Amino acid sequence: MTSHKHLITYVFLIIEFLFWITILFYNPLEIRTGILGFTAVFISFIYVCIHFNKQDIYKYLLLSFIFSVIADYFLTLTDIHQTLGTFFFMLAQVSYMLVIFIVSKHKKSTLIWWMISSVILIVSISIIIGSLELLIIFSVLYYTLLVINVIHSWIYHKNFILFTIALTLYLCADTLVGIHEGANFISYENFSILSFIKSIHFNFIWFFYLPTQVLFALSSTYQLERRI
Repeated sequence: MTSHKHLITYVFLIIEFLFWITILFYNPLEIRTGILGFTAVFISFIYVCIHFNKQDIYKYLLLSFIFSVIADYFLTLTDIHQTLGTFFFMLAQVSYMLVIFIVSKHKKSTLIWWMISSVILIVSISIIIGSLELLIIFSVLYYTLLVINVIHSWIYHKNFILFTIALTLYLCADTLVGIHEGANFISYENFSILSFIKSIHFNFIWFFYLPTQVLFALSSTYQLERRI
């Protein structure tokens, strides 16, 4: 059974690596990056489904993949509903937070208070800056949850280092997304570093994002199972 699990993992890693290289460096068929990226994320989701069991930590991790696949459908594959896609990415972060709370053995009631405080904070900020657009609210709340998850996971990183590294790469990818999207609202002319980052043609977003999903999937099979 163990050798079978390893074989599936080796095949999974080879496939994901080929997708990653194709997205970043070589795409002879000129397939749209969104199609390649969504397919690669969906393969990670299938990998988690194959190794799924009934314990809560796996349910939350699988749920996070479901939310991520839906979000990537809206934002990566079709690009038809940015607000809805961001909302599902936010739900994925809630699921990651539940995984962290199980591993760190915190009470879920603490999570509820974190969520309520975050919502109040984001809505307050939105009112202050005079914008109640759902996209802005979801984006800021999503990024806030992501930062909280990264900090919290590093506190307990010895328990699930693969998961922690995945979240950190996630933060890198979405910080770059924020820089690129932010150019639609503000000028980077006076911020040379931000302007330089935006001008880089290499796809750093997928450089970080696809390994994120692969590491999340691997953590479900090779690390979290030993911490429940």
